[in-house]
Amino acid sequence: MVRQEVLKAYKDNNYDYFSRAEDDNEKIFFEKAKASQHEVDHQITQVFRLKNGKDEKMYYQETIRSKDYLNNPIDHSRVVGKYEMPNFITRLDPQTGKALPVEVNGHTTIYDLDFDKKRLDQLVKEGSINENTNFVLITLGRRYGGFAYEEFVSNTFQELNDLGKYGTTKPSTKDREGKKQ
Repeated sequence: MVRQEVLKAYKDNNYDYFSRAEDDNEKIFFEKAKASQHEVDHQITQVFRLKNGKDEKMYYQETIRSKDYLNNPIDHSRVVGKYEMPNFITRLDPQTGKALPVEVNGHTTIYDLDFDKKRLDQLVKEGSINENTNFVLITLGRRYGGFAYEEFVSNTFQELNDLGKYGTTKPSTKDREGKKQ
């Protein structure tokens, strides 16, 4: 569903928000699950770890499953921990002298989950993270995947980067010089 921060940005700029298909689909999913009184199962398919400035962030993709009131299976996929904030272009209204938004010119990606081993451990306990979950490190211009859960949460960002790039967490100087790009 659309984030409250995004709705507030549209409202603050007196600009109409038109819901996206994924917003509507998620809302319908939860309405059906609630009406049926079936539990919602969360299965995380991918966890991403990245640096945003000096901070380490994470986000994940999950598939949520339940049943509708006729006992038919329903599902929805979504991203948690990452959203797009609109960038508004404003112009001065010549009659009032006030700045008025005239269009949305792109979006800024916001990552709102700090990388947190305890949170990930809790998701493992709940069964949302399992042997089928893919763990991915995002660096400048590159993605490295295929990490085991324990190495993904226990290694530093740099160690994972080296593991993805060189195949070891402690590359030799020769390795680093041979793989410069």
